[in-house]
Amino acid sequence: MNASEALSRTVLLSRDFVDDGLGDEEIVAALLDTNVCIVADEINLHFGAGQSAVVTLATLCLAMGASVKLAFPDVETAGFQPPLTEAFLRRGIIELSRDRIPGVFARAAIQSSSRDLVFVLGDTPWHGPAHTAWRLYGSDWVGGLAPIDAPVARWVSELPFGGLVAAVMAADEPYKFAIRKLVAKQKLSFVEQQLAPVQEAAFSLAPNTTGLPVELELGTLDIVSGGAITTSALHCLLRVPGLGAKARLIEPDIAEISNLNRYPLLRRREVGQPKAEALQRWQSPGFSIEPKVFAFAPSKLSDLEPLGNWVIVGTDAIPPRWLAQSQKPAWLGIGATAHFLTLTSEHRAGLGCAGCLHPTDDGLNAVIPTVSFVSYWAGLLVASRLVLAAMGKPAAPERQALNLWPLRLDLPRSAIWQPVRRNPTCPIDGSDTTPTPRNRTAAEIRAVA
Repeated sequence: MNASEALSRTVLLSRDFVDDGLGDEEIVAALLDTNVCIVADEINLHFGAGQSAVVTLATLCLAMGASVKLAFPDVETAGFQPPLTEAFLRRGIIELSRDRIPGVFARAAIQSSSRDLVFVLGDTPWHGPAHTAWRLYGSDWVGGLAPIDAPVARWVSELPFGGLVAAVMAADEPYKFAIRKLVAKQKLSFVEQQLAPVQEAAFSLAPNTTGLPVELELGTLDIVSGGAITTSALHCLLRVPGLGAKARLIEPDIAEISNLNRYPLLRRREVGQPKAEALQRWQSPGFSIEPKVFAFAPSKLSDLEPLGNWVIVGTDAIPPRWLAQSQKPAWLGIGATAHFLTLTSEHRAGLGCAGCLHPTDDGLNAVIPTVSFVSYWAGLLVASRLVLAAMGKPAAPERQALNLWPLRLDLPRSAIWQPVRRNPTCPIDGSDTTPTPRNRTAAEIRAVA
């Protein structure tokens, strides 16, 4: 196992920007030559959201090949912080780095250097050298990046979502920094615009929504796929205090070295194991994970019926989305990515269904270009939709689907919320009405999915 194997999907995605005249090894070298420094004090690390921001940012940066300095005290972990296995935050991240991308490490540091991209948590005091520096700030459902001299609030939230938003926004920047070094001579305006650093931006997962009940029990949660998107969703859900579920994780495949570039809960030692079984290790007393090591297919429905009221689908293939919708769960969340774009949606009675949004099976069966922060955005958006729906606050119809271009969240059209219209070419009956002649019944979907 080596870094080039682990980063092969990120290299493939980078070809969207990098000229074919540069070899893969030059892209890998640029990623490995990127240095991140995370700065925090004990006060901003006291609550779960601040720690979730630090763990997630470090994990996403390590997954793209960046080295990480940890300039903060080694405090005890607050709540559940997978994939850490240590009781203390800093040593847990350092230990994790030894079990991820080969040759890419995190280490404790007292100070940053002039080569570092520095991310300072909340209002932590900081003065030092840096290539570029930002502050991470947020609340329960909002996260953001701000210039280093901006006045921002201290982290005080136990709910992780704002911290996760801030972390995944920040993780874009080391990647863009690495690729800018490779394309500097191309002078293409589109490339320059998309890879420009974000100075300041914020993103809200839940307008006008705060807090979480002390306990929130989902019951059966079916998760179709143990891939990057659903692994990222689990990474989020396992951090939510008081959230209980009996999750069934449906995934037939074995973990590969190339998965390490975007699976935030996968460790290198688990390469070669069934993905579903590797993820089971992160279950908690209130959030169980039952591995189902088979494909989500019509022939296996009898082993799953009935599906839970809550279903997440993160697979690249279209037919499993149709099959899940045909079972009419109370709530269905779908996460998808294509290069640097994410498309996430939720579906419930009375609204456009998964077939309306994804009416055509493209039959895609190829190696998918990916990078850690894009997959994580898709998982985070689906996970937050699930929690909000379980709280009785599902997305409004006009926010049923979201197209997100995370590279430049400071641009006005980077996030486009939209309804899912009833589609006359929908291949399934996803509504509560009688199927039209152009629709297929659930039984027909079972026969062809």
